[in-house]
Amino acid sequence: MTCPACRHPRAWRSRRRNVFERLISLVGVSAFRCERCHFRFFRWTPWHGGQPVRHSTPVADRRRHQRIAARVLIGIQWEDGQTTGTTTDVSVGGAGVESDAKVPEGTVLQLTFEPTEDGTAVGVSQAVVRSARTGKLGLEFVPLDEEEQERIGRLVQELLRTSHRS
Repeated sequence: MTCPACRHPRAWRSRRRNVFERLISLVGVSAFRCERCHFRFFRWTPWHGGQPVRHSTPVADRRRHQRIAARVLIGIQWEDGQTTGTTTDVSVGGAGVESDAKVPEGTVLQLTFEPTEDGTAVGVSQAVVRSARTGKLGLEFVPLDEEEQERIGRLVQELLRTSHRS
């Protein structure tokens, strides 16, 4: 599926958000989200044998970076509040976080990871909430510059080293 906004060739089925989207799915219209620009759009989904053709791919295939199981304490801040959380997994591109934060999908968060073995705390200035379920957030890191990308990469490497020692 090609994104109509940026013409990227990889767009995936997106979860239905409301009653209207559930109703239009009954006649074969599905929501999609672009892998590159995250634009959300609707397309008619062809039917085959009485069932709509599925355009989804398993989540593991969508991820661009290897996830590392890691429990790390983090500080979470956003425009309307702050709290703490614990990562369940981390990659260069994002993290799964257990938290009591009640933030909707699309919210931009700032994260501070607990200090690593060398004593430095790593911050992520923009982490977008891509999924929000009770007690669990799926975050995508949106690094502002190359330096921030490198800091996140070093954090993931550190977590990888410490997870192999355990």
